Amino acid sequence: MAITVLPVDHGATPPCPSMLQEAFTVLDERHLPATWAIAHTGSDLRLAQSLLAGRVVHELAFVLRGGDIGNEAAGFPRFSHIAERVELPLRSLVAAASGVHPSLLTQWGVEAFVPLGSDYPPSRTGLPRALTWGVWEIPVTDRLATPGDNIEVAQLERRIHHTVRESTRLHLLWQLSPQSNGRLSDDVVHMLDLVAEYHGRGWLAMETAGSAAAEVSRLATPRLAA
Repeated sequence: MAITVLPVDHGATPPCPSMLQEAFTVLDERHLPATWAIAHTGSDLRLAQSLLAGRVVHELAFVLRGGDIGNEAAGFPRFSHIAERVELPLRSLVAAASGVHPSLLTQWGVEAFVPLGSDYPPSRTGLPRALTWGVWEIPVTDRLATPGDNIEVAQLERRIHHTVRESTRLHLLWQLSPQSNGRLSDDVVHMLDLVAEYHGRGWLAMETAGSAAAEVSRLATPRLAA
């Protein structure tokens, strides 16, 4: 199972910093790594520094939000510099934009591409797909919006049970809204407790988008005979 955290902005309103911090604390205390697709200058470095001090290895992801790809892409060097400063891997890209060419991903050294646009409905299998050599699409299977409702969380818990029972893949896109009051609901925390319990029992393997891409690349690379 993989979790990608995406703060959702509405216009110029960034997500609540306390919500970002609480989401990180709840995940990290439960030893659940995540891919953090953050893009606001004010929160980037602070959250990145928290990720570095985490109990498990989290990762950063660059975000293309669906505007002019050329203009948005100009922000990649700055974001890459942030990742370097805190010594966190930057090998994933989350894109609401369509038309992202694999050659651009290769140029940036991106290994995992997480598409979110309308051209990419939720995947039924969650299986990675090769885009070009060393670059993999890591599709989203499920979404959770915070604040959300208990029905949505209950449906996700059933999906988690199914993932464990059938040994399938689940990639959750967790969207944090600036409309939240900075607190996670008890239902969301309970769901993450369930994931942590299954992970602790060895029934559910956790990965980030980048580590998933690295693993399928490793398995797909032909081994030379000794």
